[in-house]
Amino acid sequence: MKVKETFVVRPRSLRCVVWLALFCGTALGTHASWADDVSDLRSSITDPTDDTAAADDEALPPPPPPIFGSASDAQPTRKPNPQTTDPYAPLGISDGAFTLLPSLEIGIEAHSNVRLTTTAPQSDAALRLKPTLAFASNWSRHSLTGNVTGQWLRYGTVDDLSSFTGSADVDFKLDVHSDIQAEFKADTAITQTGLGTSSLPATAISSRTDYTSNFSASLAKDLGGAVVTTTVALARNTYGDVALSGGGVETNSDLNYYEPSLSLRGSLGSYGSRLKPFAEITYAPRTHDQALDRNGLARDSQGGAVSLGVTLDDGPIWVGEMAVTGDYRHYADASLGGIFAVGLNGSLTWSPTPLDKATFRASLSQGETSTIGLAATNDWLTGIDVSHALADNVLALAGAALEFSDAGNGIEKTATLNAGFEYELNRDVATRLTGQQVWHVDGPGTGGYSDQSLIASLILRR
Repeated sequence: MKVKETFVVRPRSLRCVVWLALFCGTALGTHASWADDVSDLRSSITDPTDDTAAADDEALPPPPPPIFGSASDAQPTRKPNPQTTDPYAPLGISDGAFTLLPSLEIGIEAHSNVRLTTTAPQSDAALRLKPTLAFASNWSRHSLTGNVTGQWLRYGTVDDLSSFTGSADVDFKLDVHSDIQAEFKADTAITQTGLGTSSLPATAISSRTDYTSNFSASLAKDLGGAVVTTTVALARNTYGDVALSGGGVETNSDLNYYEPSLSLRGSLGSYGSRLKPFAEITYAPRTHDQALDRNGLARDSQGGAVSLGVTLDDGPIWVGEMAVTGDYRHYADASLGGIFAVGLNGSLTWSPTPLDKATFRASLSQGETSTIGLAATNDWLTGIDVSHALADNVLALAGAALEFSDAGNGIEKTATLNAGFEYELNRDVATRLTGQQVWHVDGPGTGGYSDQSLIASLILRR
């Protein structure tokens, strides 16, 4: 029977992990090299001879959240612990101050409709490499945790869709005083916006590589029965160019922006409370690199959000946070006006037994667009991943996700289902087989695509 374990806390040498996290984060955040090698998009002009290359009517949302995969596709859920009673749990590598949990996934990913087209689907298979390094401090009071992961896909036939994606994050919690806690976070990600949706022009022949970076600092004060948290943050979003049929290139640099933000949250309950209702208000203006976009519109904006939610810390049964959020944004150009949306934001994990786990995730985002007359795109994403231990070393996996995107011409809908198994040979080696089905319907409801995929992997870990 599997038992979920937690990090044991001890001290020493943080320097190597900090430098490693900084190096990996910097490497992932340096957009030019990896993305250019994958997509070979060296031009920044649109082919004047291709009259289908114009992108004035294309909605280009920000880098989307990761597609919900199998439950074990998330970062390692079992924490390394030398005293674990699970004979198949990786122990990690400990130097006293830190415990490291490295892994390498090697596999094959096959698709029935790799270009996500409505007609004449093309099948292909790709080599899949996914290295990951998670780490956590073994300190008795403060904590430093992080994760660095990358995924490289190399297709056999459709080479222009080969890609590299990845992410890195660091979270440092500091107990300033018995009733004051500071938290510093940094993360960066490289994502791919794929073919088949209004996010890309109809003439696109490659995916779009997008980059996000976020930095935040929070200070929480326990007032005795209530906690007040102030957070300052800075986000950076950039959008890659897209290769078009006929040799043209869609340039998306006019959508690049900075988003500083200031948030104030009030929660009922002290630090150790299992259930903490909260209310939060955020101010988040956006400033673009270019004063005017490709259509001559000023897309700088003033915006923010109001959230009402609850934080659950009743581990291991309930852990996470979920809120109802209202997002509003008003644009500098009078023709764009404002846009408002309501949705869910957060993630909740339920583990009713040591053998079962279910994670529900939801997000709402307002993305940038180049469409004339459209202020922004609203994107809603919900999903659930579940796992059940059939035996000490056999895990059954399943997941489902729904995405709705309002890109100005109706609501696009995407549904994803997946299922699979993971078999652990020992602490250091596991195998995984996952199948996935995707259905997509465009905004007008006149077109769409479906794709079936299969991923078979060997996972090496410590």
